[in-house]
Amino acid sequence: MIKQYIVINLNKAESAVTRMERMREQVRWAVFSVLLILMLGINFQTWMVSNGYNDIIDQKQLEIGRLKEELNKLQSEGKNLSKRTITATADFLASPEAILPYLVKTECFCFIEQTLKPGESKIFTMVFYLDPSLDS
Repeated sequence: MIKQYIVINLNKAESAVTRMERMREQVRWAVFSVLLILMLGINFQTWMVSNGYNDIIDQKQLEIGRLKEELNKLQSEGKNLSKRTITATADFLASPEAILPYLVKTECFCFIEQTLKPGESKIFTMVFYLDPSLDS
């Protein structure tokens, strides 16, 4: 039977092996800390960049919406060049004619009679949208 002994160092001095183990553990924690800081930094940078892109995307979507409204609201000027009052309705033409079934007018100066006095000019507005089935 082999006896095993426990060695107790009463003068609290570290052995070389213990010092080496402690140093290895400190190095492991230092490497872990550096990797953790790098990962947090990269995540923060990614979040900041994506936040900036989200702002840009929101801004562009607002701009596109404004442009769509402008495109969907056509205005043209009409002027009575004669010396008498004229009352008439307008005729709407679109080119190419194949677009006409998809052009939905919601408000148009061509729906009602317009009256212009001699020399009078007026802005005529048409509001429309394109039928979504045009995409298919």
